[in-house]
Amino acid sequence: MRFGNPFKLIARLSNPDAVDRHHPDAMLPDGTRVYAIGDIHGRADLLDAMVSKIADDVRERPVDQPLTVLLGDYIDRGPRSAEVIDRLARSDFATPIVTLTGNHEDIFGQVLRGSASLDRFLGMGGDATLRSYGLDPRAMQRMRTSDRQAALRGSVSPSHRAFLEATRLSLTVGRYFFCHAGARPGVPLDEQSREDLVWIRDDFLKSSFDFGKIIVHGHTPVKTPEVRPNAINVDTKAFASGVLTAVVLEGNQRRFLQVRV
Repeated sequence: MRFGNPFKLIARLSNPDAVDRHHPDAMLPDGTRVYAIGDIHGRADLLDAMVSKIADDVRERPVDQPLTVLLGDYIDRGPRSAEVIDRLARSDFATPIVTLTGNHEDIFGQVLRGSASLDRFLGMGGDATLRSYGLDPRAMQRMRTSDRQAALRGSVSPSHRAFLEATRLSLTVGRYFFCHAGARPGVPLDEQSREDLVWIRDDFLKSSFDFGKIIVHGHTPVKTPEVRPNAINVDTKAFASGVLTAVVLEGNQRRFLQVRV
């Protein structure tokens, strides 16, 4: 199935004023469906299964403008981070996709640029990511900084680096706001800081603040998808639970897709 220019679609759907003209109370524009996938963390097997499940869903329930939003944390902890990045960089999906920045991509990008501590990255499960690129984490710790950066440049392809640099901090579609971690209560969504969009936790999770849009996020693991009046959390800890979750948004309807491997 062909969907035309994905960049034009994303630009139109990112318009904060986009609504269903026939149903002004709808959460999404007419003919639009969004699949928002939670934290993957190196589970390429679960990503493959979810891509297939979304393709089946689009085929069984045709829609004019489907879009898949990935909410960040593609790497670390799970065993196949490089494969996950490779598929995302190739946009090998049944719909156009938007990839958002997770805190794990944030730190990995800094490590690649030489501006973050390798030990901090390893403490967040980055050892699994390095191994997926054929690198030995312990050997990397013993290297001089210049040698470490050379090893990273030789193992992490330019296309993967470009992918990491191109991930977005947020996306607005209709009356939904997509980001990795959440948003700072009391701050307009278009003024949120990078730090909060990628890293915030308790100040957001414990707040009932009305942001004017529903925040769709991951970052904080939950056993089952969590729906609150102001937010939807779809991080079901895929790397450990073996369950990857996506929320499917259409009009005023919400449903969930899950894959288990």
